[in-house]
Amino acid sequence: MPRIDPDWWTAGSFEGQPMSEILAARDFGKVFAFLRQRGWSVGALSAATQIDEYRIREIIKGKRQIAVYEVIERVVVGLRIERHLCGIGVEPAVAGCDAAGGVGSLRDWLDRARVVDGEAVATLAEQTDHIRRIDRALGAHAAQGQLLGHLETLRSLRSFSTVPSMRERLAELICDAAALAGWVELDLGDVAHAWLHHEEAKDAGRETGSVAALAHALAQQAYVLVEVGRHDEARELAEHAVIVAGTAVPAVLAAWLQAVAGEIAAVDGDATACWRHFDHAATMLPGNAADPAVPYIMLDEFHLARWRGSAFARMGDGLAIAQLQYALVGMDRSFVRARAQLHVELAHAFIAADYVDEARRELAEARALAVRVGSSRQRRRVSDLELRLKHAGV
Repeated sequence: MPRIDPDWWTAGSFEGQPMSEILAARDFGKVFAFLRQRGWSVGALSAATQIDEYRIREIIKGKRQIAVYEVIERVVVGLRIERHLCGIGVEPAVAGCDAAGGVGSLRDWLDRARVVDGEAVATLAEQTDHIRRIDRALGAHAAQGQLLGHLETLRSLRSFSTVPSMRERLAELICDAAALAGWVELDLGDVAHAWLHHEEAKDAGRETGSVAALAHALAQQAYVLVEVGRHDEARELAEHAVIVAGTAVPAVLAAWLQAVAGEIAAVDGDATACWRHFDHAATMLPGNAADPAVPYIMLDEFHLARWRGSAFARMGDGLAIAQLQYALVGMDRSFVRARAQLHVELAHAFIAADYVDEARRELAEARALAVRVGSSRQRRRVSDLELRLKHAGV
């Protein structure tokens, strides 16, 4: 990929017009033409922005415009443009509301936040869902840049919103996006940032008064504690999330929370609690598990089988293999990272049952999928099991 000098966007010009003006007008045809003069091919622009080459040429010729938020997001992330230059983020100096910003700047940002309406909120929610799908299919590396930029936009809008009802809706979006960012960072192996993103998600959840959003963030944060070996605290947090939720959350989320508590009980070696939680999850799981009230929860009978099998594998239970093989048959192939984890757990179960050749095949498949989606967490688990096989002399 050709280089980009970030100073181009503030100090450069194209055909006598400052690039800052071009970006403020979101004239991406001129942005692309500017980069073409600096050695960027149409193919390189396409790769950086995820816009096909034909459309890149049409945009340069002025035959097309970029107006969709999602596409603008891809352009600014791919071309390393400061988001505030295109009017979709807060300038760092302004975000702090320091004296240099001045009264005029504050008024500008208050005005921008005030025009956010229900349609804009729906668009922002769709952007979060889009990034979530990218994360599931292509992995954390593919989602991270867009997600962090998107989260910055949400923070900016909430910071300057003065309408209580709109602040609550923006806080709910932040809760969802921050929890997703925490999961992405955990998958990339950055446990400190994973923890902090979940703290932000919990704070936003408290502002919204949404029990579902808060319980989800609490339970998911427990996995960060698992990752750093704090199993007792992880279990306390997961069980606290179940209590917080009570009967005030959708059934699919209630089942998901029980499954989290069950898996972490297995990590902690408590088979009785593990089985109890998974039995509750199976009972609570509705026939139609898709619930638009909690778009961040994906749990059906196959995902639950994978989860239960994973827990059983950790405890050396022979039922794990059947559960995991059932899950493998029914799992949506677009959930690439989840499939990587499933193969890791199958390998774990095969090792416990002394099926060495089968374990090696599962580890090879798991590693290939983990590399494909850039999952540091799953690659580490594969390496741990390979080392276990090596030390066992098999």
